Amino acid sequence: MPLFLPFRRAGTHEKVLQISAYSVAILMAMLVIAPFFYLFMLSFGDISDSWAFKKWPDLRYLTQSKRMYTHYIATKWDYFGDMNPFNIRYGRPMSEGAIITTYDGDFRKIRTGGNWKARAQDGYECLKSIPWSYQLMLFTGWGYRQGGTIMTAYTGLGEIAWKTHLKKKYGDVTAINLKFGTGFESFSHVILPSVNTFLRTPYPFDDAQAAEYISFLSTGLDPTMKTVWPTEWAYQNWLKGQLEFQGNIAKVNRALGLSGTVWGDIQLPESMPSDPVRARYWKSFVLGFANAYLLEIQNPEGLKDKYQKFLVKRHGTEAQVVAVYGVPCATISLPATAHELPSSGTAYYDWDEFVRGLTPKDVKVRTVGLIWSRFLEAKYNGSIDAMNRAYGTGVASFSDVPWPQPEMDRLGWEQHKFAYITELLTRNYRRVWSWINEGTSAAAVPKFVPGWLDFPWRVATGGAGALWNTALFALLFTVLAVLVNTCAAYVLSRYAMGPLQVSLVYFLALAAFPIEAIAVPNFLLLKDLNLLNSVWALVLPTAVNGYYIYLMKGFFDSIPRDYYEEATIYGAGEWSLFWRVAIPFARPMMAVVGLYAFLWSYSNFMWSLIVCQQRVHWTLPVFVFNMSTWMQPPCIIAASMVITLMPPLLMFALSHRTLQRALTLPKS
Repeated sequence: MPLFLPFRRAGTHEKVLQISAYSVAILMAMLVIAPFFYLFMLSFGDISDSWAFKKWPDLRYLTQSKRMYTHYIATKWDYFGDMNPFNIRYGRPMSEGAIITTYDGDFRKIRTGGNWKARAQDGYECLKSIPWSYQLMLFTGWGYRQGGTIMTAYTGLGEIAWKTHLKKKYGDVTAINLKFGTGFESFSHVILPSVNTFLRTPYPFDDAQAAEYISFLSTGLDPTMKTVWPTEWAYQNWLKGQLEFQGNIAKVNRALGLSGTVWGDIQLPESMPSDPVRARYWKSFVLGFANAYLLEIQNPEGLKDKYQKFLVKRHGTEAQVVAVYGVPCATISLPATAHELPSSGTAYYDWDEFVRGLTPKDVKVRTVGLIWSRFLEAKYNGSIDAMNRAYGTGVASFSDVPWPQPEMDRLGWEQHKFAYITELLTRNYRRVWSWINEGTSAAAVPKFVPGWLDFPWRVATGGAGALWNTALFALLFTVLAVLVNTCAAYVLSRYAMGPLQVSLVYFLALAAFPIEAIAVPNFLLLKDLNLLNSVWALVLPTAVNGYYIYLMKGFFDSIPRDYYEEATIYGAGEWSLFWRVAIPFARPMMAVVGLYAFLWSYSNFMWSLIVCQQRVHWTLPVFVFNMSTWMQPPCIIAASMVITLMPPLLMFALSHRTLQRALTLPKS
């Protein structure tokens, strides 16, 4: 219906007035839509928009292939804010502390000359054979480290694969907690274990969770979701922590005679350098602090006798060695690397201690470059020419070929492009959706409850997540509010007795007070009734509403009395008058009351926060409020708000015709 009826002879002033009125209406509509539009746009951003202090997210990646690929690289390589692994593998295109998404160049053009696909395929083939201690999961998500634990603010594809693996193998989070000795409340709380493969650490397989993660990383994770650790990264971080350098690279350059501008320029030699100062630091790191899995013994056969004597001295007698290793001491060989050791913590500690006592000339750092060059040499039978023909390059030795990470990333993009684009568009919503659906585990359901009632039981007891808590609350409140207030309004309309009219005034007076004014007495009453932290604490105190009763009574008053009298003549009782005469006329207004009740219950924040303080009973508004305190980036908060706003918008869109019918009173 137009705001103004058409004028037959509209003058200039009338036309200006009409145009102005429509312009103001359009402007007001835009002001209403603008906040939701901003939230919707912000929900497709990422954490780099926050780091760059952008008010509007940079969404050009949705239409520009170069920027889409840049966001893919950022999502893949954002290893908890540390740029060193990425810079080392990509030849340091970014400064330390920079944001990958601000890179103006095209990552697709880095090292893609010649037959780059052949190099990428060889890289993935080599990655399958590289020991687990050199492998690094990518797509870990956004996050930070808290102590020795990796805390994530956004779940990446790699972490999702880890959780899927655990869920498929163990089924329930309770079984995971029993196996690993953890205390995860749900699968969304499962985090990546921190396995240190850089510095000297205890035997990793003594930790059940670390052992499971190592097995998954080696054989269960898609090769496109992982890479190899830059072994020089361990050396760089160790130098940073030395007191004489205090994290200052200029001091490192002066002491070691280097000329690096960033920490990524510092290399870890495979063998001890000839320079005495560099040799001292190399020896201190390799024989004192480096992880045993990074080391390789140069001449294991020549040191075999020395190793056997070391074992006898370490364990006391040859009989003790036999008891530990299960074979005579004379038959024990010296493995060149820790990866060749038997699955025994004792064997690991013996080998680690033996290596630390060797001279530097007997030990070599087994770098990724060394493993890669050996792989190429074996694959192309030692022929540089054969490799150059395959790669379209002209290098002089196998060691001159860098690890083909840019090529591998591009090949992975081409093979899984649709999955990665879907990841970029849905990651924020998927993270929020997993949070609002998390609830208690199946172990929290009593044993007497049948399996087919598992989920309904958790919904009814507040253990199915914030989304289902809100749905249950909104459904119960809406049904109860429509039922109770409709019955009360019908009685007040049909029987105009004095006390009942006074009660209507009483109900309206209660509606005039905000819920905060009566929150304390209601809270104390619910506490005495032991109803706190339950859906009834949300429903019962506010189900009766004077405003709803007033609306319904006015509608019932407009129904002609003749209808009731005629129905009575035909033998209708009071229940038939209510159900067959009054309700059919009142359905539009009941729909309005139901819509109001749903919107109020769905958006009820303060009361829900007061009476349902346990997390398993949170509703969506309370959950979103608390989520804003979990160090989440704005894009995650925006996605949660968009999801929260969708049900009321859909409800209004589906019921707008009913609302229009309710504006028309019944006619005789």
